[in-house]
Amino acid sequence: MGDPRNVEHAKKVSQAKHHKDAAKKTQPAKQRQAGPEETSAVETNETAKPEQKPDTARLEKSLAVLAQLKDMEFHSRSNIEKLAELSLTIEDELKQKAFVEGIGAVYSAQEAFHSKIAELIEAYQAECDHLKPAGQCCSHVPAARPEQAITRPEERKRLVEPWLQEEPID
Repeated sequence: MGDPRNVEHAKKVSQAKHHKDAAKKTQPAKQRQAGPEETSAVETNETAKPEQKPDTARLEKSLAVLAQLKDMEFHSRSNIEKLAELSLTIEDELKQKAFVEGIGAVYSAQEAFHSKIAELIEAYQAECDHLKPAGQCCSHVPAARPEQAITRPEERKRLVEPWLQEEPID
């Protein structure tokens, strides 16, 4: 199976296309059925929709940026782990003392980057929460059915990050 992020993105794209197609099909039918008084009401509703659309578009773009920032943070953590392994290899196994200071400096820079991007993600998450309409929140996505809700953190880790498990999942 592919990357879970790609699967989720494909679902969102197909739902958005379906939603747009459904809106296009129902809009002309409503206009044909409307009388002269109702036609003006439909026009005022249409003029009100573009005001809401930029907020939605802005939110979607902001969420895309947030996802990219989180992806960068993930890779930053991975780089820190790799640098730690390389540092041990250079210092202990290869005994190349001349390079220990250099890799230590790169490790420090990567650690500083990771802490800065984590702060940025936290601030940007708050901005995305602010852009969302009332009643919605970026950090919580309810399960489709209550019995599917993940209640324990270790269960979440097992389901969300199966590649971190030592044993294969049945």
